[in-house]
Amino acid sequence: MRLPRMTTRRWMVAIALTALGLWGWEAERRRQAYRARATLLGRTELRCKIEVCFAADATESSGCCFTIPEDFDPMTAKLPVDAEGYRRRFTYYRCLRQKYEAASRHP
Repeated sequence: MRLPRMTTRRWMVAIALTALGLWGWEAERRRQAYRARATLLGRTELRCKIEVCFAADATESSGCCFTIPEDFDPMTAKLPVDAEGYRRRFTYYRCLRQKYEAASRHP
């Protein structure tokens, strides 16, 4: 049996289907990469939150030496003047994590 002729229209359909498949594969790969980056930034955000907690504990006895209370807010905690960088880093990593989570939902 003879193969059908590959006309221009058929080549265009074949290339479009190939491009669609490659786009789906690339979108899934990008989603996984963004999700991994968001997870890493979440860990860094938690580390910064712990640093803020320890800095706040140094100024007042807030009771967060070994565990972070659920109601602890790094943005409103009293910090020494030299520990404001912890809060800025916490905010920075929180915003980055949120951006990468949004990017992983819509690659």
